[in-house]
Amino acid sequence: MRGPAIGEDLTAIRCNQGEQVMQLFEKRAIVSDGATGIGFLVASALYRDGAFVVIADRDAAGAREAVEQLRATGHDLQQCSFLVIDSGDSNSTRQSVRKLEHPADIW
Repeated sequence: MRGPAIGEDLTAIRCNQGEQVMQLFEKRAIVSDGATGIGFLVASALYRDGAFVVIADRDAAGAREAVEQLRATGHDLQQCSFLVIDSGDSNSTRQSVRKLEHPADIW
């Protein structure tokens, strides 16, 4: 599967196997280390294209700020929240993810 080009709409990513399309609308995505950098860019693209995004990061203040930035884009129908995790600690990550109300479709 090819990766998206910079600025490409991620709503539909076509796979090499026929014309199978992955729709992001109303999918739930967890983006680890999503408060800054590439993680935030991924979270932004998913959010813009209709996914419900959970930003998972060890920096609670940074994750909260990232959520506020996404919500400020005006996509009122999408949900966005954050989850404090240490992605280097698998037990902590598992426990935190179990606290989510709905399971993730994209991780």
